[in-house]
Amino acid sequence: RINLAVENAISKFSAGHPEQTGPALAAGMKETAALLEQVDKSDLAADAKYNIHHELEIKRVQFNNALAEALGLSIAATVAPQIEPNPLMAMFMGDPETFRIAIPGQTFGVKVHVVNQSPATVELKKTSVEAVQQKQAWNIVQESSKSANLAGDEPIEARFKVTVPEDAAFTRPYFSRPNIEQSYYDIQDDRFLNRPLPPYPLTGWAEFSFDGVPIRIGQYVQTIKRITGEGAVPEPLAVGPAIGIAISPRAGIVPLDSKSFNVTTVVHSNVKGPAQGTVQLALPEDWKSEPTSANFGTSDDGQDQSVTFRVTPGARTQRPYKITAVGEYNGRRYTEGYEVTGYPTLRPYFLYKPATYKLSGVDVKVAPDLRVGYVMGSGDDVPSSLEHLGIQVTSLGPSDIATGDLHKFDAILFGVRAYAAREDLITYNSRILDYVHNGGVLIVQYNTPEYDHNYGPYPYVMGSNPEEVTDEASKVNILEPSNPVFNWPNKISEADFGGWVEERGSKWMKSWAPQYQALLETHDEDQEPQKGGLLYAKYGKGVYIYNAYAFYRELPEGVPGAYRIFANMISLPKNPER
Repeated sequence: RINLAVENAISKFSAGHPEQTGPALAAGMKETAALLEQVDKSDLAADAKYNIHHELEIKRVQFNNALAEALGLSIAATVAPQIEPNPLMAMFMGDPETFRIAIPGQTFGVKVHVVNQSPATVELKKTSVEAVQQKQAWNIVQESSKSANLAGDEPIEARFKVTVPEDAAFTRPYFSRPNIEQSYYDIQDDRFLNRPLPPYPLTGWAEFSFDGVPIRIGQYVQTIKRITGEGAVPEPLAVGPAIGIAISPRAGIVPLDSKSFNVTTVVHSNVKGPAQGTVQLALPEDWKSEPTSANFGTSDDGQDQSVTFRVTPGARTQRPYKITAVGEYNGRRYTEGYEVTGYPTLRPYFLYKPATYKLSGVDVKVAPDLRVGYVMGSGDDVPSSLEHLGIQVTSLGPSDIATGDLHKFDAILFGVRAYAAREDLITYNSRILDYVHNGGVLIVQYNTPEYDHNYGPYPYVMGSNPEEVTDEASKVNILEPSNPVFNWPNKISEADFGGWVEERGSKWMKSWAPQYQALLETHDEDQEPQKGGLLYAKYGKGVYIYNAYAFYRELPEGVPGAYRIFANMISLPKNPER
């Protein structure tokens, strides 16, 4: 009988009048509800009853949604603007912009707009706003609503007053991991294990009756932001902290001979109006910051304010340290912030990060007064990581590669996958080799097979499927211990390859001309020895290096040995042994 109702609905479907399928769909929904009741009352085994009930409940939802589509029932649940716009202006401009993030304790309005777009009469029984799977009780008061028979595009709007609980959960993933090394996620709320993400906090609902069957449709409560060229763009309402706080950098090192360094914090306000508070750094014992504490003040929702501290380390050794930014507002402390993830057509969500700077005391030295150029490839954080060594890099764009004075740089670094991302490197490769021949040091970080066209000073072969070494703890053998890379200004040993994260590296060379020296060897279990990960070649007066080791991962994660090795490579222009 259920299938007969579906076949009947199909036979009556008309693109111009989809509501003609309504009676047949309603009959199918009645049959489904009756069978659900019959199964519940049956003496079937518990497992069988559960399985059949599950399938029939899916079918009931399908009938519900098909009826809503056929009858043109629609709902729009949105945050109400503080000041309602002039109706004529709204007709041309669309909905006005609203806030994006609700904060604990905040009270605001929600509008639920319901329309029946078909000529068929449908009874609106109820409108509501509900908190979605929240452990805390939200205060939701209906301010206006009515039941009515709807037909022919006649709208009805209900209004609600909503207060967020003081202890409301923030809109965030139910899973996290403390670092990139942990191979699994910690679960904070197992209620959502079958979902990709927890639901957004509020949903607007409308309940109808048609031909004796109930229909229920809903929508996450939306906020509105205005984007030039797109107009009013809806995004689901989220709950977040009154203030978020971020810290920069997030990981790195502090050389043992460092006198002081800068730490920058950014306070983001979600307060609907002015907000004043303080921010300070929780420091290791006997470390100091200037200032010790700073005031912040924002004037409206969504504003950021940055505060830079000059940190002076106390006595330190080669061990990990931690600095945490702490914001205080309205009697509460905040030690984390968030980033909004997503893009058009993908619902945005919120990734939280602690405002913690993890660093290690490292015995590392670097040649003084280095002038370093950096060619960014597909994107990495090596330039900012080099600031821990006191090196300020200059970003090189296409015009610099084409016509700029490259010889003013002691060393030039190519970022990861540079030859795949920057066609100018291919076009002007001869200028790059001239730079090396005349005394420059060039360090090419890992590249994909786009680089496999002998762009170096001597031939090499990478191959279409180059090797990688994924075990970050694989034993590394130093093949040329007398090479300058391992001797100045830091004496490198195999111990400097301890504590690496995520991988050893990627895109090893397969073969190379004898002018290249293979400096290191490592391999995964059951893999042939890999010597093509760090190739060193003298060319004219300069040095050309191809490096497949994952410094682009290790430096941003503050791996001490990686800094010591990289400091030696970047110091080659002034190495007295070169």
